[in-house]
Amino acid sequence: MTQKKITNAQLLTAIEKVANSQRKTDETLGELIEFLQENMVTKDELDLKLSALDESVNGRFGKLNHDLRDYIDRKLTELKGDLISLLRKGDTKAIELIKTLQRTKVITTQEADRLLLLDSLA
Repeated sequence: MTQKKITNAQLLTAIEKVANSQRKTDETLGELIEFLQENMVTKDELDLKLSALDESVNGRFGKLNHDLRDYIDRKLTELKGDLISLLRKGDTKAIELIKTLQRTKVITTQEADRLLLLDSLA
């Protein structure tokens, strides 16, 4: 095995290259640390932002939930009114049918009275 002899100049050049590389790494690392110091969010700041976001989202969902409940209540009230109207129309027809059957002597007065006393017809 043969060993190469390194001159002092070559050794000095190699050391300067390593030193320059180290300086560049130190500068890059310094820039990175400076960037992080300027832009990094602390835990307290993050908690504050998340809390504000949470309040905003909860407020929006609360309003949406309230609006949805109001809408459902209105629709149920309308449906109830429609059902009552249909039941009354049916009751009116049934009452008229009972009266007609009584007039034509198909059913007796007592039977007509009993039928008219049923809950859905009175």
